[in-house]
Amino acid sequence: MMVVIGIIGLLMGAAIFSVRSVTKADLRSAASRTAATFRFAFDRATMTGNTIRVAMDFDKGQIWLEMSKGRVAVRKGSEQHHTTNADEAKDPDADDDDNPKSSPLGGLGLGGAKGSAAAGGDDDDSGGLFGIDTAKLKAQYERDLAPAARPKVLFKPIKKKKLKFAKNISFATVMTPRMLDPQKKGIGYVYFFPQGHSEQAIVHLSTADGEDYYSVVLHPLTGRTKVYGCKVTIPSDYGDNDPDARRRRRRKRKSLCEED
Repeated sequence: MMVVIGIIGLLMGAAIFSVRSVTKADLRSAASRTAATFRFAFDRATMTGNTIRVAMDFDKGQIWLEMSKGRVAVRKGSEQHHTTNADEAKDPDADDDDNPKSSPLGGLGLGGAKGSAAAGGDDDDSGGLFGIDTAKLKAQYERDLAPAARPKVLFKPIKKKKLKFAKNISFATVMTPRMLDPQKKGIGYVYFFPQGHSEQAIVHLSTADGEDYYSVVLHPLTGRTKVYGCKVTIPSDYGDNDPDARRRRRRKRKSLCEED
C-alpha cells in the first residue's frame, strides 16, 4: 500500500512540474513576442514616417499595433490618445455649434432670419432688441474668444488580427516616464515616433497565479529590448535622464530584479 501511495505521489509531482514548465515556457514566449513587437514598431515608425503605438490589453492578454498619420505629442499624466470605434467614425469637421443654422443678427436683415422685423415678418418672440438673439450672439462671441481646440489624434489598428498569449499569461504592469504610476489594468500604450526614438518602457508579464514573472525593457533611443526572467524593479524616479541620478540609482540598487 505504501508503495502505491509513493508511486502516486511521484506521478503527481511529475505532472505539477510538467505543467509549471509548460507555463513558464509560455511566459518566456510571450515576453519574447512582446520584445519583437516593440522592435518592429520602432522600425515601422522610422520607415513610414508615422507614429506607431503598441497596445497591450491586460484583461485579454492581447497585443497589437496602431498607427496615426497625424502629429502626436504625449504628455505626463493619463492616456490622452485613447480612441474608440465611435471616435474613429466621427467626422472631426462636423460641429453643430460652430455652424449655427440661423444668424443671431437675423433681426437686422444681415442673416435673413425668417419672421424677423426687418424681413417684414412678426417681431422676434425671443425678446431681443430689434429681433437680435442676444443669447446666441454672446455664445458665439465667447466661442470666438476661446482658444482653438486641438484636433483629436486618431489611431487605427494596422492589422485586424491581434496577437494573443496563452490563456494563463497576461500583462502585469506597463510603465513609461509619461505615467504617474505603473498601469495594471485596461489597455496600456507605448509610443514610437518617426524621428527614430520611442518612449522608455518597462513591461512586466506574469502567470495567472502571479508566481512567475518576465520583464521587457525598451531603450528609447535605439529601440533595442532586453528580456529578463524576473520582475524588473521600476525606480521611483523612472525616466529621469540626469546622468548623476542614473549613477546614484545604479549604486543604490543591489539587484535588477525585485526581491520576493
